Amino acid sequence: MPPTAEPDTTELTRHLPWKEVVADQPWVFRDAAVGAGVVVASGLYLWWAATSLPLRLPDGWEGLGSGIEIVAGIVAVVAVLAVVLGGFLLTQPLTERRLLRVRRFAADNGLEYRANGAPPPPVGVVFGTGLHIAVANQLRSPDGRRIRGRTGPAMVGVTIGDATLSERSASGGAGKTRGSVGFVHVSLPTRSPHLLLDGVANNGGARRGIARTVEHEQLVSLEGDFDRHFALYVPRDFQVEALQVFTPDVMALLIDHGRRWDIEIVDDNLFVTTSGSFRLWDASEMLRLFRFIDLVVPKLGGRIARMSPVTPRPSRFDAGTTRGARLRPSRNWVLVPVLVVAGLVVGAEILVAVLD
Repeated sequence: MPPTAEPDTTELTRHLPWKEVVADQPWVFRDAAVGAGVVVASGLYLWWAATSLPLRLPDGWEGLGSGIEIVAGIVAVVAVLAVVLGGFLLTQPLTERRLLRVRRFAADNGLEYRANGAPPPPVGVVFGTGLHIAVANQLRSPDGRRIRGRTGPAMVGVTIGDATLSERSASGGAGKTRGSVGFVHVSLPTRSPHLLLDGVANNGGARRGIARTVEHEQLVSLEGDFDRHFALYVPRDFQVEALQVFTPDVMALLIDHGRRWDIEIVDDNLFVTTSGSFRLWDASEMLRLFRFIDLVVPKLGGRIARMSPVTPRPSRFDAGTTRGARLRPSRNWVLVPVLVVAGLVVGAEILVAVLD
């Protein structure tokens, strides 16, 4: 079988005239002009407020000074917010130009673009913690992507997008934002125990990023310089199976094509994540992602298919299911001495009050 063709990135690299952007979004420069006017007007007011306050009023008018300054201060706060909104409108032409590139790239490669997409499966250390997930700028392969499987051609589902993770409000919607990630989700044909690769380059060092939520005792060291690029975490009693998956050829592919990101395999899901977002309009970024999908995923899938059956084991990284073996979440032992000290202090205060 010939190798899977790389995606066509013509629309991400060619010159895109502004007239095509206007034809796609006629309002974009009108809103940018409004934004520029808001920024200029608000900026002039803030300059006046900074140079003219406190006010010097004529004799007999001094009592009005404090009231006028309070009103001027409130208007200044509104002006600052207006500058932020105006700046957002002012950058819309660039944003819409990038999104037009992404939509055309999707059309050229049989992908479906959604401004607001469906969340990924709620499993794993990123998406399986019960947080509210909102997905934007999603690329999805509606018919799957053809890769080189272990026994021949195989089709896998592929989704790329940006996810905002938030606490759930009382109504079940989004509350306080906890962070955002760019993600790739690939549906694997075979289930796997929970395997987590914490990319050192993605977080400045192991235990500072995605792996901080799992027990450190599940860390497995592999041969060569693999540990310089990834920290591998495996459920207890599955270290032997992990060595069957991460063979020297797989480790070399991961270093060459995946060391910039975190990689997680749980059940029949493979996630590639990075803090912030993926640059979907960047041809080099898209080529790197699809090379990972086309070259690394088939190797990993083939090794996983040769593993022994996975024993079910529940975990809170699970969203209520008990399908495959899971990594154990870390325990926050730092809180134990804090709670003990707090208990002693409260107990001492109660004892003193009783004695008094």
